Amino acid sequence: MDAKHLFHTLLVRRGPRNERVGSKRTALERVLPAALLLALTIPLALPAHPAHAQSPDDGFDPGANDGIYALAVQSDGKIVVGGLFTMLGGQPRNHIARLNGDGTLDVTFNPGADGAVHALAVQSDGKIVVGGEFTMLGGQTRNHIARLNADGTLDATFNPNADDWVVALAVQPDGKTVVGGWFTTLGGQQRNYIARLNGDGTLDTTFNPDAGNVV
Repeated sequence: MDAKHLFHTLLVRRGPRNERVGSKRTALERVLPAALLLALTIPLALPAHPAHAQSPDDGFDPGANDGIYALAVQSDGKIVVGGLFTMLGGQPRNHIARLNGDGTLDVTFNPGADGAVHALAVQSDGKIVVGGEFTMLGGQTRNHIARLNADGTLDATFNPNADDWVVALAVQPDGKTVVGGWFTTLGGQQRNYIARLNGDGTLDTTFNPDAGNVV
């Protein structure tokens, strides 16, 4: 997790659960000294290499106007992008977009989320699982987790309905999806910060590790 994402998640969180912000700030205070030490130590341990910043000369310069929190590469080489941005490739794209392999904007893909996207995972069938702060995606209510068809339209059959942010997703080989975040309810049942969904979006009731804090 990059520094901007960490600060955004722990300190800039908004919504009806403001009473939990204090505990997140305390968590940051615990990890910040170690993170600072690590940041100071790693550059000294790495071998020297010539610096190379991405530039338009490389042919890949999408130009987001705000933070990128998640990337997922499809089998066709296109790249799904999620984050805090509202512009990408010179065009409006609210928190989620897709790039062609050369970095140009895929103009056929524009689901539009109403809040930041923190996690993306592409299934073997090309569908895209999306997690984040949003409560709307593709023009319909979807609380913090949703699935898109390969063409960017909303998958109407998938609606697990988390009660808080989803910030991590991993699709298993069997098609089930492991979900992590700030939530304590998913699929209509209590699940503390981690859960697993079946391929159809229903809760996997056999899986309940019951984490003690955000995943």
